[in-house]
Amino acid sequence: MKRSSVSPFPRSAGKFFTLIELLVVIAIIAILAGMLLPALNSAREKGRSISCKSNLKQLHLAATFYNHDFKEWCMARNYSKNLIPGRTNGVPWYGAMQVLGYMRNGKICRCPSNAANVSGKYQDDGGTNYNSTYGISIGTFGIKGYSNEAGRPIKVMELSREIGGNETIMFTDTANISSTNSGSTFPMKDVYDPGYEVYNYSNSTGVSFRGAADFKIHSIYLLHSGGRYANMVRFSGAVGMFKGYGKELKTYRDYRPNRRADDTYGKSGIFNTVNSN
Repeated sequence: MKRSSVSPFPRSAGKFFTLIELLVVIAIIAILAGMLLPALNSAREKGRSISCKSNLKQLHLAATFYNHDFKEWCMARNYSKNLIPGRTNGVPWYGAMQVLGYMRNGKICRCPSNAANVSGKYQDDGGTNYNSTYGISIGTFGIKGYSNEAGRPIKVMELSREIGGNETIMFTDTANISSTNSGSTFPMKDVYDPGYEVYNYSNSTGVSFRGAADFKIHSIYLLHSGGRYANMVRFSGAVGMFKGYGKELKTYRDYRPNRRADDTYGKSGIFNTVNSN
């Protein structure tokens, strides 16, 4: 018996797309993609910003445990070389957190929105590879966590009794620029340009910046949402955004009380030179 060559599933009689119709569809898809891409980028940045705030909250928690264990002394920028046997240079605050066991690793020391190639681990002895994209406000909290000299650390009560002391910004976004951390998009200026401190002294000119064009060392990096704000955590533990731009940090309530860079232990109140100029 001869088989039929007719298929039981006949082709549709519908016509094919023309080239013009295909181009129109492609154009519409491109337009929709162009409309959605900014929204997707915004959502992605919002997620990175949330992770950044989580990092800052964890840093504040670690610093709070430090305060409790060391008789209410607050964390400062640098610590004695004696923290690490055989070391000849001091240890930065994020390194001290790790050495003393308040931070398991340095991953929380890098803002996910910052392109700098940092690990969060304290730099090698004598190195200039500052491994944090967050800075501590040294005009308030001091430079040396082991000294009675200029820039000494402060006690919790010294700050708490000042007007607005609990709302002082402790950690915030800053930039990390060095010869080995070229992930930052800024031009190389000096291998000693660290990203782990913020100058809010009452006699300094620390400001905020948005990028390479107005980069300032020891200042706040407004890197989130296209330069609109920097994330920060206050001494009280409240996490938020800093949007100030262009003015010196010492003029903002968020960075007071502060003191002079040459303020020393033994004066009548550590913040007696607040906003003297």
